[in-house]
Amino acid sequence: CQPNPGEGGGGYIIFNGKNGRTIVEGRYYIGDDCTNNVAEYFGLIAALKRLKASPHSAGHLSIEGDSKLVINHLNGCYKLNSHRLMPLWEKARGLIRSSKGREFDFYSYAHIDRSMNKRADELAREAVHCETNWSRDCY
Repeated sequence: CQPNPGEGGGGYIIFNGKNGRTIVEGRYYIGDDCTNNVAEYFGLIAALKRLKASPHSAGHLSIEGDSKLVINHLNGCYKLNSHRLMPLWEKARGLIRSSKGREFDFYSYAHIDRSMNKRADELAREAVHCETNWSRDCY
């Protein structure tokens, strides 16, 4: 979101961890009064919904993000104090739990540097610029 808070969007990439190839990528337009953490949650939720709707499955789902706050909320290291983020956290956790055993067998969370998340950030900026949601299969 620029500024933060401001108009925002989320971007996501689902890729094959064995060969690094992108399977699905997409963007989600959120709108005004969006914070960076809200955008991170929306990107994650959109990715999880897209994975659930796709024919793809994974033995191990590695959820990676450049928001230390969101990753540490999900893995339980940080307590969630924000009433605004609580329903987003609940939705993300619910999607992860309901997909376990179907779309993937186990999962992990990892905080990554922004330099490793450039394509997702680019997709998030495109969502704001175009004010649209979009995804595509890349396989």
